[in-house]
Amino acid sequence: MGDIKKNQKNFIIALIAGVLIYFFLPAANGLTDLGVKMLAVFLPTIYLWLTCGTGWTSLFSVTVAVMLGVYAGSSAYATLWGNICAAAVIPFLMVASVMQENGAFEWIVKWIISRKFIHGRPTLFLIMFTIAEVIISIFTAPQVVAVLFFSASW
Repeated sequence: MGDIKKNQKNFIIALIAGVLIYFFLPAANGLTDLGVKMLAVFLPTIYLWLTCGTGWTSLFSVTVAVMLGVYAGSSAYATLWGNICAAAVIPFLMVASVMQENGAFEWIVKWIISRKFIHGRPTLFLIMFTIAEVIISIFTAPQVVAVLFFSASW
């Protein structure tokens, strides 16, 4: 329940920041009106990525960018789903999110840490950690696994 309230608080902070940027940042010194709108979406998106995660935040940011007229709706969603990068990242993040939410990453990290044969042997620990990342990377992107493993081990 605490995470929901924390996420709501972070969402409100991001919303206020976006509104302040949108209404009070002047389009001057080479910054256009379109640039102000993009900053009003982009900066809160980065904040939400850091505090709440990337899944819904990413989709929400594209939707808000379309609503503000930063992108044309049809081309934004065609690019979002039609680009090879998006086609690769979306399934990886979906699988990684499920694995993190159900505790799979945390279980794997704790299993590695609890093995007696690696205690006092940092090189062996790193080898086991790398093997676990390689196995999980079969199902997701290696970069996603690295970030999620470290967040689970904290």
